[in-house]
Amino acid sequence: MNSNYYWTCIAGIAIGTYLVRCSFILFHEYIKLPRFIKKGLPYLPVAILPALISPSIIFHVGQVHWLYGNERALAACTALLVSYKTKNMIATIVVGFLTLFFLKTMS
Repeated sequence: MNSNYYWTCIAGIAIGTYLVRCSFILFHEYIKLPRFIKKGLPYLPVAILPALISPSIIFHVGQVHWLYGNERALAACTALLVSYKTKNMIATIVVGFLTLFFLKTMS
């Protein structure tokens, strides 16, 4: 396969993604969403964020390790606790990062 094939695939995917996103912006006036969907949309980011983060915590190097050799899980639990107690995003990020850093350097 030559580089033209790859560039064509990348361009096709980019155009497709752009058209899908653009369609919602251009045609939002003509699409009427049901009330229960409008009511649930504010919770969508809260549902997607754990779905993006949890695989990187649970699946480490392509295998499931719960606590043995998985410093990420302990750092995530520490960050979760700090987030719950302080309600401060910066403190949560700093404590989670420092916990992961120290656990990685100690092992």
